[in-house]
Amino acid sequence: MTDTPMEQAIMEAAEHLFLERGFALTSTTDIAKEVGCNQSLINYYFRSKEKLFKSIFERKALLFFSSLKKPFETGIPFLEKIRILSENHFEILAKNSRLSFFILSEVTTSSQRLEDFADIVNENLGRIFPLLEKELAQEIKKGRIKETTLFDILMTMVSLNIGVFLLQPVITKILPHSDVSAQILDRGKENANILLMSLIPSGQ
Repeated sequence: MTDTPMEQAIMEAAEHLFLERGFALTSTTDIAKEVGCNQSLINYYFRSKEKLFKSIFERKALLFFSSLKKPFETGIPFLEKIRILSENHFEILAKNSRLSFFILSEVTTSSQRLEDFADIVNENLGRIFPLLEKELAQEIKKGRIKETTLFDILMTMVSLNIGVFLLQPVITKILPHSDVSAQILDRGKENANILLMSLIPSGQ
């Protein structure tokens, strides 16, 4: 079912405010003011602030995972899949600079949203993880990748990529005369290279 123009306007305004302030500090009055509509319209379309937030949270989470699935739908080599996964992850964060803050903030302050997020992860990537672990085991057995786990690979990738955007405001203040934004965009490929190098066995 296609959203009406008013629903879309409410969603866009709410998304902007939720990303900037979080759920707790955003009211339906704030959203109505941002849209320029009556507060009752928000309740009419979405019933409550919680349901409106859940709709936006799920959309942002789906956006986050949609690009991450792409490399696993092809027959390319394992390390190339990891490279594309890392670069896609970075690109999503670069295009949605507050997305990592938004998701981290909400899943760490609400057990229900943590469960919702875990459900979305399992729905989108649940079937991929076992296949990836099997492929990883084969690569290790062939000596192409050092002993490691899928958990370690994902933790390294997420830490490298999210760290860039968490630190961006601080680095911008420390180096006000540097073109930090342009340099940050270059970090995507560099982070992917660091991740791949960490997987190569010594001596290769």
